Amino acid sequence: MEKWNEICSDFIECQKNNVSERRFQDTVCWTLRSLGWMKNEIKQQPKVNLGAAQKVYPDIVLEINSIPQIVIELKKPAHNFRERDCVQLASYMKQLICSIGFYIGENIQIYYYNKTEEPQLVSVIPYEANSEMGLCFVELMKRSIFDVRKWENYCLTQIEQRKQEEDIETTVNNLVSDNGKAVLYNLLRTKLSADGHQEDSIDAILNRIDIILVDKSSKDIITVQESHSNILKEDKINHSKSSIKKRIYYSLNGNGRFCKRELALSIAKLYVKEHPHLTFSEIETRLPGRIYRKERLGEVRCFKEESQLMKSADGIIFALTDQWGKGCPFDSDEMISFAKRSGYKIEEL
Repeated sequence: MEKWNEICSDFIECQKNNVSERRFQDTVCWTLRSLGWMKNEIKQQPKVNLGAAQKVYPDIVLEINSIPQIVIELKKPAHNFRERDCVQLASYMKQLICSIGFYIGENIQIYYYNKTEEPQLVSVIPYEANSEMGLCFVELMKRSIFDVRKWENYCLTQIEQRKQEEDIETTVNNLVSDNGKAVLYNLLRTKLSADGHQEDSIDAILNRIDIILVDKSSKDIITVQESHSNILKEDKINHSKSSIKKRIYYSLNGNGRFCKRELALSIAKLYVKEHPHLTFSEIETRLPGRIYRKERLGEVRCFKEESQLMKSADGIIFALTDQWGKGCPFDSDEMISFAKRSGYKIEEL
């Protein structure tokens, strides 16, 4: 952990002093050398041919035996991430056939390229001391034990974990909705029928109970009055007040009932609506998270429904990332703070 904390300290110092990109690149190269990479393995601005005439120059390419292992796109730590930064990195990864790419600027972003799909963001590592993600980064980057396959396995694990979390999130959202409630009522109807109850008795039983489903992942605690006994259990129990957890919902300027992901989108849409003069680049600089042009919707994870899309003053239709909350690249609290700075009223319900 000591090595990661040292890296954090150096990068944060660069951020505070608003150093130039050139000076920050020197700091990054020194960091790589401290992890055991040889000077001749750290290629700075190597020339990469794109056809007969065009050439590009990635900031850093790490090579082993002249074979590219990782390509790095650098921006000074005071830089605000923009979509074109990851587009540039993706281009280098595809041209060099590098499965792993880093964006290093105000944070460290890990990208993975499987040679068939567009490179995708896997994780974001903020410059925070004693970070487990930071420790993992250091261990994977040590030259003495470096193996790009370990990075690939790390990325695949992160992608699979995120998919699982998203599947759980979708399923839970469905279950706590009216649709989930209807599913349980149908299951109860089937059970009551199997137990020998007649249709009119089943209707009477179901009309006297209320099914309450809540998401217990939230720390918020409420008290719910059950209207009748819980017939999901074999033995009937008397209805009573019980303390259960529920998902936290928010209102925006006194309106709506949003979970954190929905709140992030609502804030973004309101901000864009109230600032119709802003271009895509200006919105990209100001909004937390990440926005994507409509042409990229098939490549990235974002709010893709027509009603969720936005349009900038220069006519670009775009979407906001939907990766907000625990286990996701973007912190919903950052969007809430942005909303409050913009004069919006955010309240927990």
